[in-house]
Amino acid sequence: MGLGSPLTAEQRQRLVLVRSLYNRALGQANAPAPFHSEALLSLQDAVELFVALACENTQRGVKPHTLFHQYFELLRDGPAPITLKHQATMLRLNNARVAFKHHGTIVDSTQIRFFTSAVGDFLTDNTPLLWDEPIESISLVGLITNAAVRTELEKCEALVRTQTPCIAEISIAFDLVISIADSKRRKINDPHIWPTAHLRTELPEDLKRHLESIKEFVEALRDDVVGLTYQLDLKRLATFNSKSVYVVHTMNGGVHTGTPRPGTTVRDCQECFDFVVDAALKIQTIYDW
Repeated sequence: MGLGSPLTAEQRQRLVLVRSLYNRALGQANAPAPFHSEALLSLQDAVELFVALACENTQRGVKPHTLFHQYFELLRDGPAPITLKHQATMLRLNNARVAFKHHGTIVDSTQIRFFTSAVGDFLTDNTPLLWDEPIESISLVGLITNAAVRTELEKCEALVRTQTPCIAEISIAFDLVISIADSKRRKINDPHIWPTAHLRTELPEDLKRHLESIKEFVEALRDDVVGLTYQLDLKRLATFNSKSVYVVHTMNGGVHTGTPRPGTTVRDCQECFDFVVDAALKIQTIYDW
């Protein structure tokens, strides 16, 4: 295969794993010290899986136990030489990963953010050198098992790919993810916090109103702690909440959304979309939906 070649089904699947590892690193990078250092492991795994696949795609002979830096040398020194961008930074990443994993050297948050951004640039800039699709087109949506959620996110993905502003559609997709997850959680836990409808009819009116107000408060509180409930990345959730719009379901089954905030960009849509996909994948590890 030459440069810019079409992706095979197997290559696409492996690039899905690369993106999944990178997205996992985004979450790990937001953890407090020293736990944020775990991002180094996922970042290096993503890069190594990528360069190993690049060597296979260009018919480089990769031997067992090939070292990290040797993948870059195989690409550079083989026929039709390829010099990947950001190589020096990736070698620095590997050194930081070795120091952390084998010597317990903790990297500060500034360096974690730097390496996270650098790996994103590495994947973005080098994928077109090897295949005829950008890394952003490698979809994780297909891994989502719930058909309704997957369909909604496929619609959003089509808009994101064409750089169409779609923060309202992404907000609707997230609302669906959480609504289905809440439904599954209630069926499993079934706490029976509230009196049944039959019991409520037997209560005094003032007590029923009081119970309803408490119920509304608890449901609002649940919205505030949704990140904790479903073990989502709280920093990415806060970013999503700052850019998304409210979603209201009408009595006739329709959906109404708020107006996007001024200055919302296509990049914001991509960031929010990636978060919702990650949230859906995270939740499906908790509940079989």
